[in-house]
Amino acid sequence: MYNFKSTFVNKILKSFLQMLTGQSVLTIVSIVSGYSYALFLGPALYGIWQTAAVFIGYGSFLSLGLPFIMRRDFIILRSEGNFEQANNLAHLTFSFSSLVQIVFAFLVVIYSMTLESSELRFSILVVGLILIVTIPSGFGNIIHKGINDYNTISKAEFVYGITILLLLPFVYFKGYYWLLISILSANIFKSFFYYFNRPFNYKFYWDCVLLRKMIYLAFPLFLYTIISTIFITIDRIIIASFLSYEKVGYYSLGSLISSPVNLLIGSLSIVLFTQLNEKFGTSTSNHVLLMHVEIPIKFISILLSPIVGMGIIALPYLTNLLLPKYVEGVYAAQITVVSSYFLALSGFTGNGLFLINKQKISAIAFLFSGVIKTIGSIFLIKIGYGIEGVAVITLVSFLIYHFILLIYFYKYLKEDFKNYFMKIVFDFNYVVIVLLYCFIFISYGDNFLINYTLLSPLSRILIGELSLLIISIMYIYMNYTKYKNVFLK
Repeated sequence: MYNFKSTFVNKILKSFLQMLTGQSVLTIVSIVSGYSYALFLGPALYGIWQTAAVFIGYGSFLSLGLPFIMRRDFIILRSEGNFEQANNLAHLTFSFSSLVQIVFAFLVVIYSMTLESSELRFSILVVGLILIVTIPSGFGNIIHKGINDYNTISKAEFVYGITILLLLPFVYFKGYYWLLISILSANIFKSFFYYFNRPFNYKFYWDCVLLRKMIYLAFPLFLYTIISTIFITIDRIIIASFLSYEKVGYYSLGSLISSPVNLLIGSLSIVLFTQLNEKFGTSTSNHVLLMHVEIPIKFISILLSPIVGMGIIALPYLTNLLLPKYVEGVYAAQITVVSSYFLALSGFTGNGLFLINKQKISAIAFLFSGVIKTIGSIFLIKIGYGIEGVAVITLVSFLIYHFILLIYFYKYLKEDFKNYFMKIVFDFNYVVIVLLYCFIFISYGDNFLINYTLLSPLSRILIGELSLLIISIMYIYMNYTKYKNVFLK
């Protein structure tokens, strides 16, 4: 038993560190490029790009969820020695996804020609081209995860990140259109890298019987993909429609903070899902499901909560210092960071439901919370609460979504209500403590600190961050014995 645990943890750490290398570059690039774009372009043009980029996510609809089914079954078939079946599954997914994505990209390009704004028209045109050029990289990313080759994924992200950084000066000197050219160029280079490092030759393959089977299995996940993509991005579309692109730019300040954290959580989620699938195959025992869901949530919530808190405290000062034109978006951004925290953690519960083919629960839960978010956003904008109102209702909707998934998950494990309720409360007690601390410090800090108003803004921030760090270290130490072997249960 000890050898298994040691080997399993070592494999997770090795894969995560390999992926983390590339993701670290991508995270740094995300921070640097996001800040640079926002600074160079201003809220209005930055808001146009943030709105246009929504269409990139919509391209995933037409794959009907097949890549996710392939990722799961490809791993399982290879672990069982059925390499030919695994490759056929991959070839069919590549063939189908490529065809439908090309058709969708063509429609996007046609739509761009109907737009009056030159900036928006060119943005949508570039989005259409990105949908085409990312076919090899999107499929390659899934395949390399399936064979646990995170080293290639890491190098691909490095290629993408370096391209973006090298082209940043052109964005500074040439403006908005070079932002679009640089993002398109980076995606082209990444796709070339994946294509030349493919583990086997891709080929056109068609099997109507297998395709129907995959579509049937993937349909709930397809619904979830559509629903989640629409409702995750609907806030930007609503703000652009009812307010302005400039307000979208202010609102996007939150993504500059939350995106790097989401990248890291997503990396860990993918690595855990792949390694656990490879180890346990088709097993859906309670132990395996808990490994996919409960343990990562406990671990990440302890590590991520203080990071969220520090971001909330530092955001007003950093925005005033680095992006003074975006000060109007600070309050919304602070709320958005918390929303992203709960949405990111829900991915682990989604993995567990995916294993037991209960994707429809995720779809139904997101549909319910998404309707709340959409109606609530429009209503709050109409009565004058602006982007802050949209951020609040987004937080509420993501909380609802997350807790619906957790409640269903524990019910599936036949946990009694009191037991799973206490588990949910215990898992998130620390983030509540952190958020309460942030609220008290920001709202009433001057009542607790002598000569608080005489301190410089930087000194106030450092006091707040240091105090939160001390609280976090104390909390982690108190729970050390409980969490030191969290992945070895």
